[in-house]
Formats: sequence, structure tokens, C-alpha cells
Amino acid sequence: MPKYKHLVVQNKNMVRRLVKFSKVDEDLVQNIVRFSKCLVKPGTDIVDFQIFFMVMCTYFEIMDHASVMKMFSKLSRHHTDEYLTVEEFARLICVFCTDDLDVRIDLVFTIYDYNGDGLIDTREIADRMKDCTCVTDTDDADKDETYYDLCMATTYILGLTSGAMSVEDFRAKVKENHLILFVLGKTLPNSEVVARFRQRISGKTNLQMKETFGKIRFDLLFELQEPPKYYPILLDLP
Repeated sequence: MPKYKHLVVQNKNMVRRLVKFSKVDEDLVQNIVRFSKCLVKPGTDIVDFQIFFMVMCTYFEIMDHASVMKMFSKLSRHHTDEYLTVEEFARLICVFCTDDLDVRIDLVFTIYDYNGDGLIDTREIADRMKDCTCVTDTDDADKDETYYDLCMATTYILGLTSGAMSVEDFRAKVKENHLILFVLGKTLPNSEVVARFRQRISGKTNLQMKETFGKIRFDLLFELQEPPKYYPILLDLP
């Protein structure tokens, strides 16, 4: 019983921290935590990359592998082995669900700030362009020119006149135009996707959450292992 009470207190404290951080309704945060707990490896408090990737694709329609990899590596950077705890994963989902623009800006900036120095600079923009752009030109000069043009265009959009920007510079640009949040890639889901997710988990009891999501880890891993489906191509030949 003492151990059970300790876990209850621990869970309540986690929910309070997440509510304070994200300003999301407490009942919704509680179910975000319950959802997150359904994703962990059995007997652990760990969400691994495979599950993280599948949740981002399946539930939040963030399907760019480079973006998801970057999100996961930045969020798991405090661990020797790359993983997220339940609270770290729930914190990300709370950011997705919050209406507080500043919380969303802080997350996006953290992910774009590759080296963690508190600035987004031109080198990080160049690295980002390589991450999420496929260039098929065979000539190295053409590739270099393409990357250069992309970097110059992105630098112009962000207004990087000094070669780097702080989080407050980034915040000011986003508040002028919210689309700036997506200029370096998709790290936040669309509002319609978030609304569907909130609807799926809102108002459910602990038992209902277990009934709905109790097998989610197994289902996602099974889906990950399914071979790709191929469909016949019908050719209208003369």
C-alpha cells in the first residue's frame, strides 16, 4: 500500500508540473499521461524511438523522418541511451495540445537549435535543409547551388541579418507570422489533427483509457512490421 500511495502522489505531482508548464486543462493532461503510459516498454518508464516515430506518424501526421529523428534526439539528449520518460513524452503532447503560443515557440526553437547554444544560426539552417530536402542533381556544383538558394531563402524569411537569432528574436518573428513555426520543417501537428486527438482522449476515465489504448504499443509495433502494400498498376496500352 505505501508503494501504491507513493505512485499516486508521484502521478499527481507529474500532472501538476505539466499543467503549470503547458496551461492545458488538468483532466486532459491526466489522460495525456495515461496515454503516454500505454506506450512504454513493459516494466519500464521508457518510450523508445520506434514507438515515438509511429505515434508521430499515426496520431499527429508528422511523417518526415528527419524531423521526427531531430525531435526525438533533442528531447532525449539528457539520457545516455536515447529514450523518453513518460513525463518527457507527455510534455511534448501537452505542447501539441496547448493554446499557449509561447510554449509552442519554445519547443520549436529548441528543436531547431541543433547545438543547444541558445541561437539558430546559418549553419544550423544549412544542416536543416540537408535533413529535409532531397536533391537529385548529380553535379556537385548544382547541389551546392540548390542548398545555397534554399538557405538564403530561409535566412531571408527568418530575417537572420546578423547570421543568428535568439529565442526572443524567433518569438517576435512567429508573432508577426505564425507560419514561421513551420519554415524549417514540420515539428508541430495541424490544429485539425490536434482536435481529433483531444476528442479521442477527452472525458475518458482511467478504465476507458486502458480499454481504448491498452494495446496501442502492440498495435503500433505490429503496424511497423507489416510489409508495404503494393497495388497493381493498370496500363491503358494501345
